[in-house]
Amino acid sequence: MRHDYRLFKRKGSNVWYFYYYDGDTRSFRSTGQVRKYEAEKVAAKFLSRGARPDQTLNEYTSTFFIAGQCEWIKRQHAKGRPFSASMAAMRRAHLDNYICKRFGQYRLEDLNPVQIENWLVALPLANQTKRHILYTLRIVLREAEREGVIARSPAEQVEPVARNHKPRDVFTKAELQQLFPADDARLFEIWGSLKYAAAFLILASTGIRSGELRALRWSALLQDANVLVVENGVKSDGTIGPTKTGKVRVVPLTGRAAALLSAWRSNAPDLEPEAPIFPGRSGKGVMDRVTLPSRLTAALSRAEIATNGRNVVVHSFRHTFNTLMRPVLPLTVLQGITGHSTDAMTNHYDHPTISVMVKDLGKQRESLAGAITDRLFPTDDTPQHDISRD
Repeated sequence: MRHDYRLFKRKGSNVWYFYYYDGDTRSFRSTGQVRKYEAEKVAAKFLSRGARPDQTLNEYTSTFFIAGQCEWIKRQHAKGRPFSASMAAMRRAHLDNYICKRFGQYRLEDLNPVQIENWLVALPLANQTKRHILYTLRIVLREAEREGVIARSPAEQVEPVARNHKPRDVFTKAELQQLFPADDARLFEIWGSLKYAAAFLILASTGIRSGELRALRWSALLQDANVLVVENGVKSDGTIGPTKTGKVRVVPLTGRAAALLSAWRSNAPDLEPEAPIFPGRSGKGVMDRVTLPSRLTAALSRAEIATNGRNVVVHSFRHTFNTLMRPVLPLTVLQGITGHSTDAMTNHYDHPTISVMVKDLGKQRESLAGAITDRLFPTDDTPQHDISRD
């Protein structure tokens, strides 16, 4: 009687291999294991699942990260682990745009860490993006290992690139005026709609994080005080949680930002208090993480702002706000708006209530909003406001 498989070692190798029969064809395969009992587990698992050694990466990932079809996602949800539609879309984009473009026609068992590492290092992308792409590939190949399709994931042997992010560049005052011209028609032409004009002007004039903007609900807008209550942020997996520091803060709106937001409120699809101020493209739910970067890229092109050799991203608005407002605002006021925290600030602002924060801000809100306008969007006839630094 023929055995299902037989283990053997190749000359000069400590790794166990096995051969098995597929009909009348004898095939060979590495277990990736040096211990015999572990090798037996790998071989038995492979054969018990009827795995195809000739399966390509394209074939294996045909439904990976596709909602409703991906078994890996279903298993995460069954375990109580959040994995949002926006995160699935991002991981699927990694497969379609990078991983399968390079390795899609490779048989899974032919992938090796040297090829993967050389390809990853050569990608013309920021290190953070490369790390995300490698993590996506690891998810896929770990699943292939778990199912016995491959003996061991080659991606586990690939060292991630360093975390050193490329420094974000800031916008000049002239570029801010190009992006946010005084003429509303031109403003809407640059940003594509009232919704995105309002969203990006808020990013530029408050310095809040993009995840905090996406998490804003209509209940966060205090129209009488012309301020926003920032208490949440959208996390990397698409869920909504507290801000990065865990603190609630209030930020003032400039006159123009308040006017645009009021105009958008008159056109928004859902004004329920818990509805997002800036919903996704369907008009429902939270805006996905790729929308703001794509809108910024288009706006920079329409505003004829050159970005060659610069790392201009959505987060650049936060860097710009800090850079331009630091010389004119008291440090405590600036940190109160941006949410940057130190031990001294933690002690100074010991979880004050929203009403107290609004009251404190109200004492200087008009001067503060005016100072932000003066500094970021000055015009020849803009009255000057003075808020001295500590």
